[in-house]
Formats: sequence, structure tokens, C-alpha cells
Amino acid sequence: MRWIDGSSSPAEDETPRQDVLTAALRSYSHVMETVEEAHGAAARALAGAQLDGGRTPAPWQESAQAHTERAQAYAEQRTFTEQISSFSTKALSSLDPQDFRSLTVHQQLSPAVQTPSRLLGETLEAGQRLPAGRHGISHPPLELRIGVIGDDAGWARFAGQAELVRITPANWGSISGLDLLLVTAPFTDAEGWGQADQLHPALVQEVLPSFRRAGVPTVFTALAEPLAFEQSAGLAAACDRIATPRAESVESYRASCPQARSVDVLPASVNPLIHTPIGSRPAASDLVLLAGTPAEPLAAQVAEYAEPLIDGLAAAQRPAAFFEEHGTLHIPAEHALSTFRRLPVQSDAQQAVPGLLRSVDIAAAVSPHPASQTAVEQQVLDLQACGTMVLSTYSQGVNSYYPQVYIANDAADVAKTLDTLTLEELRRVQNDGLRKVFRDNHARDALAQICTAAGLEIEDPEQRVVAVAEEITEQLRGAMDAQTIPVELLSWEELAQDPEQNQLTMLLPVSPALHYAPNYALDQLTTFAYQDAAVVTKLLGSAEQTDHLAHRHHSGAAEEIFALERSAWWRPSTELLESASGLRRAAAETTVYAGDHIGVRRAPSAAPKRVRRSFDEIIFGGAAQKATLPPPPPGSPRARRSAEASAESSAASREASDRTRVPAEVRAGVGRRTPAQLIEGEDLSAAGERFRRTARSQDLELAVVVPIYNNGDHLRHKAFASLRRSSIFTRMHILLINDGSTDPGTTETVEELAAAWPNVSAFHHGRGGSGSASRPRNTGLALTHTPFVTYLDPDDEELAEGYSELLDTLRAHPEANFSLGNMAVWTNRLLVQDYHDWFSQAIEQVDGLFRPTRDSLVRIRFRPASIEAMVARTDWLQSLGLEQPVGAVGQDTFFFQQLLYHTEAYAPVFRPVYTYYGAVETSIVNVVSPNYFRKYLGLEQARAAWLEEIGLKQEYLETRFERFFITWYLRKLKQVPEAQRTEAAEVLHQIAALYGDHRWKDLEARRFFKRHPRQQLNDPLKDA
Repeated sequence: MRWIDGSSSPAEDETPRQDVLTAALRSYSHVMETVEEAHGAAARALAGAQLDGGRTPAPWQESAQAHTERAQAYAEQRTFTEQISSFSTKALSSLDPQDFRSLTVHQQLSPAVQTPSRLLGETLEAGQRLPAGRHGISHPPLELRIGVIGDDAGWARFAGQAELVRITPANWGSISGLDLLLVTAPFTDAEGWGQADQLHPALVQEVLPSFRRAGVPTVFTALAEPLAFEQSAGLAAACDRIATPRAESVESYRASCPQARSVDVLPASVNPLIHTPIGSRPAASDLVLLAGTPAEPLAAQVAEYAEPLIDGLAAAQRPAAFFEEHGTLHIPAEHALSTFRRLPVQSDAQQAVPGLLRSVDIAAAVSPHPASQTAVEQQVLDLQACGTMVLSTYSQGVNSYYPQVYIANDAADVAKTLDTLTLEELRRVQNDGLRKVFRDNHARDALAQICTAAGLEIEDPEQRVVAVAEEITEQLRGAMDAQTIPVELLSWEELAQDPEQNQLTMLLPVSPALHYAPNYALDQLTTFAYQDAAVVTKLLGSAEQTDHLAHRHHSGAAEEIFALERSAWWRPSTELLESASGLRRAAAETTVYAGDHIGVRRAPSAAPKRVRRSFDEIIFGGAAQKATLPPPPPGSPRARRSAEASAESSAASREASDRTRVPAEVRAGVGRRTPAQLIEGEDLSAAGERFRRTARSQDLELAVVVPIYNNGDHLRHKAFASLRRSSIFTRMHILLINDGSTDPGTTETVEELAAAWPNVSAFHHGRGGSGSASRPRNTGLALTHTPFVTYLDPDDEELAEGYSELLDTLRAHPEANFSLGNMAVWTNRLLVQDYHDWFSQAIEQVDGLFRPTRDSLVRIRFRPASIEAMVARTDWLQSLGLEQPVGAVGQDTFFFQQLLYHTEAYAPVFRPVYTYYGAVETSIVNVVSPNYFRKYLGLEQARAAWLEEIGLKQEYLETRFERFFITWYLRKLKQVPEAQRTEAAEVLHQIAALYGDHRWKDLEARRFFKRHPRQQLNDPLKDA
């Protein structure tokens, strides 16, 4: 095409060539118009989105402006293209090359055509090329013949996990030899059985009774609640047994189906034949998926909770596709951005969905059950089984048991999470998800649970895991003892003489040259649950170095893939157990599955063998290397953002690296804790000097005290992840105060984070714990050497730059002792605790500050605020000499009451600054027993003594104590098991006695004292 370089063309060719060029330019103009409209829609949605009070957060405004600018740029490009599309070929050839610069494919056309539609098509194609899922060698199909009445979703859930037989209206009379009949619901015209609310009459009247008369157990299982109960209660009533994923539905089923022999909770499950990580590394697409859900009764509420998720994806400028595998998700029009491509429900799309889930690194799901601890959205589990990171709306069950799932509370936080996520962090999240779902939610295990409840015998032999080493050192034995599943450590000689070799489940060859994290053995065992190779291996190196090899089957044992000391063997034959060399020869001739690199590292080689090493050498294996994302595809959104930011950030990066680089003398003092120190506890004064050097060497400003006890997963994925995405993360001193965790995985996480990040310091109390967050919070305040300090529990999160705004506000008001924001609370639904609204009627406000007086506590009726919602001046807080009662719960409320009493002024921030998850089922405040009330007894002893000291005890009794006793203590008493309730009631008597004689006004309180008379076992005042 000579016209491109300016040469003339024959007259007879000009019209055809002009037609071709005009068509191309018009097509290009259409692309520009589509992208312009997409950015315009995103800008309008973000600019119009508001929080309570009519405020649009600054990050949303910035993202809206960025979308507006891009829309304008594409509009100008479209206008230029339309103008020149009518030019003659000769006129075009005479234009200056500068005029065509904006048409360069790499800079403009490539990102434009990387629309969600195009990426979705490419991703669907990539998903079709992935290897098929496989049976887990550790989870063979049950040797049972099970009939299934249900639709494709019910069939797919258990496909391949036993011999399944479809039961239809045409064949049911000829089916025999069944061990069990499974009825899944809800379903839609499944094999001719009709709709869920208009069932084939023969199903309940003839089919199920016939099988029951033949001695075949019939089990109704609900795959989705509450729809299953609402539409299929009659079907459930016709079955022997019922299994529901929602614990809250158990009583409803028992009431409506009194003939049922049992009603059990059956968690949702994942099937490795359909959802598997095999072949998922590296991800085929940069696309982010948003899954639909059929929660029609909750549509409006779920849509409201989904807004931050949807807006966050738009603010991150990530290409996204919204697919409706299960049904229709109601999204308000202003949030149904045209940047999303819809994948409708079609048979071909339905079949393609599993491959789609496996082809992306990140996906979003909407949970229809925010108030259930057990009913976890199926998509959340399926995505994790595919090795995909999940962003989700709130769910009690997800938050309690799947902390690696990111809960979307704020659009800006969603965007920052995606923008700051490193490949190493991404792979950690994905690995934790795989381990969790295939350990707790395997379809074969769920089917076995159903069969066992129905009286069938399922043989599951006990697992025996043995680690074997040529040389056993102290650190190697310590690492195996710290595994989260039982592991025996033997020498090769001991293994060869072991009389129970034939009972060996998994063999782990190990070496002192490597460090094995506490989840190493469990990770290897989990790998056998979703693939069928008898030999698996962990990779060695970073995510960038190993990604192309991960989650794949490999023939033979190439050196970069396989090393004996990183391998695991499923039920090896006895002849392979004679020597390490025999295993190596066998590995070279078999298929090896390579998992990922998480959980195994080189141990320092300089330390002498059989000599006690420092803790981070034994458990951590040296400092972690910070990982970065691989280069993004040219023209992708991430590539554009990287290019735009690189010039602006280079100078700032150099300055930041100078400030955050840890001096050698400081690094030498970080993490050098011996196992004996961890058992007995560290020296506080020595740790204080170490913390001081870290804070001063890096010029850190805000200490964040994080109390930790056996909750390392929540620490990593909740509290720490929220701080990581903060704009002031490098100015924070994160104080991880371990209250003597007995869980090796938690200690590993604490040490790993402290070694990986120079602004993170760790302190370990003696093993065993103190019983509450008081002691680690006291320790953290004593170890604070920054001008400002705050607190954050491991299972809570900073919200939308909350600590940054609190810090800026406090800096702007030198008179204030602290700044205080509000708290977002998740329990059954989302609430905001507006402290300033509470306090504004009772505390004077002058020059923008709240100025309490000594009677303010009485005027606000002693109502506390959360210490996690404040940033305080360290010197002021430390000067008060306050300590939270060790072993007590609820101590942070008492602490705030004391702070407010001593406060001269505080600066308000009128929005939520952190998220409190109030329904974490494993949290100490949600596990109610008599000991729970004893922890409150310690708190009330301290509070009553303090109130007596300041002369406000009677006022507290009259204004707050009775109401708190009723709304908190008596409500909690109802959760105590009946057999322990008398013991718990006696503790409440002791609490009441701390405040002396009181004429109880409330009827509920008076009923309690009448129903539970005092046993006079102890005198609480004397105990105090």
C-alpha cells in the first residue's frame, strides 16, 4: 500500500483503496466511541456515588476525573478519525506523519480493543484449552450406587464421587440396587420432574415412597437457601433425612418435616473434576469476573452491598465481565457499568464457566447470605478451588472461615487492593484458598457425610504421615513438630525397619537444608485431593521464577521442578522405602505434579548443623524477598497505569527507598528470637530498644498495635492487608504483639511479616496466652516509639484511608489529645456507629474540637467509642499510666472511658475509619461459656474500683450499668449451654454485687435474679 509512504497511486486504484481506508477508519471510530462511552459511564457512576451524608469520597472523585479525561481523549480521537475518513487517498498521503501519531496501534488501538468483550472471548477460548479436572488420588469415588433426582447443578456437585444414576419419570420404576437416593433442590424441570414449585405429582406420591419401601434411604439436600426451603419444603417432607447448608434453616425444616429422622448441616462443596487449579498458572487473562447470584428475596440488600465491589472494579480500571451462571443479580442502573460484559445463561456458556473461572487470577462474587455462618455462596468456593483469588460481598461464614477472601467494604479500597497486590501476595491468597476448600469442602467428603448420616458405612482409614531424612537435626525436628497435621519424623534406617510401612499414607522426604512452614505437610496432602499423580512437589524460588511450572503435571523429574526433599509420595510401595536413591530413580520415570512454591525455602547454610539456630532461621529461613507483578500485557489497563505512573514515581521511589531501607545494624536485631525465648517470652526492655531503633531509623510516625493470639490467617489477610493498601503504610510502625500463640502457623506468620517488611516489628509473649487482648495491647503501647499510636485487631480492617485521615486531622489540631472517627460494623447487616452524633449533645464543641469535662462521662451515660477508631498522641497516652486489665474482655470500652475522662480535647472525623467484624464465630467475644463471664468479672472489678476512685460509681450504676447488664450480659447468658447456665448465672451475681445494693427496675433483670438465686459461693468484693 504505497500511499502510506506518500507515493501516488494509480487513479484507477484510488476509489477501492479509499473505500477500504474509509471502512477501516470508521471501524476504528466505532471502537473509540465504545471505549468513550464506557469511560463516561464509569465517570458518571463514580461521581454520583455517595456515602451516607451525601459525601463522595475523594478516591472516587479522582477515579471519576480520570475516566472523564480518558473519555474526552477518546472523543477527540473519534472526531479526528471521522474527519479524515472522508479524505481522498491523495489527501491522506499529503498529511504530516504527526497527524497519524494518535493512530499508532501499540499506544491507542491495542488498549482500546482490549475491551471486556474481547478479553472475555479470549478467556473463554483459553479455558477450553485447559486440561480436564481429575479425581484426587486421596479421595477415590465411594463404592456406592447413588440415585440422583435433580438438575445439572445438583448432578455436577457430586459427579464422579460415586456411581451416580439419573432417576427420571421414565426410568425410576426399573432402577434397583441403589444404596441411597439423593434429591437435590431447588431445580427447574429436572429430567421432567417439573418446576420446584410445581412438581410432578408422582415424585412425592409414588417415587419416593417406593424407594423408601424398598429400604433405600432418601435424602433431601438443599443446594441453595432460603429458596430451597421456600420452594421445596413438601419435597423435603417426603424424604427420610434432610441436609441443608444453612444452619439457620434447621429448625424450620424440623418444624415443617417432623417425620425426618435427621436434619443436618451440610456445607457447600467443590468437585475437583469440574473446579480445579490444574493448568491455571500463569493466568491466561487479565480479566476480572463478577459472578451472579439467584438471591431474589435479598436482591435489593445484596445489590446495596455489591456497590463497593462493582464501583471498585471500575475505579481500578480493570476489564471485567459479569456472568450469570446461577441467575440474575439485580444491580441498580447507575452501577451497571458498560465496562462490564454480560455472559448470559446458555448451555454453551454454562459448560464454559469452569474453564472461565480457571483462566483468571481474580474474580468477584456476591453472597446472598450475609447473616449465615454456614451458607457460603457456592461461587466463593468454586473460585477458590480453581486457584482464583476472590473478592466478595460480606458474609458471616466467609469472614469467619475464609479470611483469604477479600470482603469489599469500600470502592477505593477495592481499587487499591488490586493496584497494590504483588504476585507473591496473590499466590499466597490463592494457595490458602486451595488448602481451605479442598480440606473442608471436598465433594467426596460431603457425599460421605450424607451417606454416613443415612446409616451407610464409609471406610476412611486413618492417615499416617511420615517425614524421612538422611540427617535429623534439632531444627528439622522442630519444623516437623510444628506442622498443622501430625507428622512422624524418622531416619531412613528407622523407616526401613518400621513394621507398619504398609499403613503409610504420605511420605515426606525432608532435609535440614530447607525450611518447612507449618502448613507444608498439609499443602502437600491437599494436592493429592484434587489430582491423581502419586508424586507431588513444591517448587523452590519466588512466584516470578516458578509460575510457569506451577500447578502442572510434568513427565519425569527435571531438576528445576523436582527435588526429593520437596516432594511428597502417596502410599509408596515398600520397595521404594529402602533408600532415598530408590525414590529419586522412581521419580525420574513417573508423572510429577508441581504445586506452588509457598511454604518451603532454603535454610541458611552458614549455621553449623545440630546447633541451635535463631527462630527465623528455623521457622522462617531468612528474610523474604518482596515480589512484584510480572510485566503486564502491552496495551492492558495495568500497562497503561504503569507507564503513566513510572515517570512521576521514579524520584519519589528513590527518596522512599532511602528512607525505608533498613540499616544493617537494625536488621541484625530484627527477628533474632530463639525458640526458648518464644516459649518463655521475650525481654521487654531489649525489645523496646529494638523497636525504638526501627521507628527512628525509618522516621515512622504512626504505631499500629496489633494484638495476636492463634489468628494468623486473619492477621495476614484482614488487618495487615488493610494496612498494606494504606497510602501511609511506609510511615506506619506495625507492632505485631503475639500473646503467646500455641498455633505454629500464627507464629510463622508474625515472624514472616516482620522479616519481609522493614516497618513491621514483632514481640512474643511466653507461650500459652493471657486470655484476652489486654496484655498485648499494654505491651504494644509500652513498645511504641512513634509520635502517634492506634490499635487494630487482627480480624478487623482499616477502612478507606481512615488512619491517614485521623493522622492528618490530629496533626492539624495541636490542642487535641486524639482524633476519633466512626466505626463500620458487620454482624447480620452493615451498621455505622456514629460516635459524634452520640457525644454532640453532651460534649461542648469549640473551634472544631470536642472538649470534654469531668462530668462528660455522666452526660453521655458512659457510652464508649472504639479505640480502633482513634489515633492518639503517644506521649499523652503513655503519660496517663493506664493499663487494660489483663485477661479481661470488653476492656477496650473501659479504656476509652478512662481516656475520655482525662481528655482535654479531641478532633472528630465524621466518617467510618475502620471495619469491625462483630460475628467472627471463633472470636472470644462470640464463644460464650461461664469462663466468658469470668473474663468480664475481671473487667468489672477494675472498672468498679476506678469509678469508686473518681467518685462516679453511683452515676455509672444509675445511668449505664443496668441497661448494659440486660442488653449484653443477659443476652449472652441465653447462648450458654443449659448445663452450664447456673454456673454462668453465679458469675453474673458476682458482677452485680461489685456495684453494691441496687434496686433493679427492669422486669427482665428482676426475673433473672428470681430465676437464678445467688449461691453465695464467693464474695466478689473480697475477690476483687
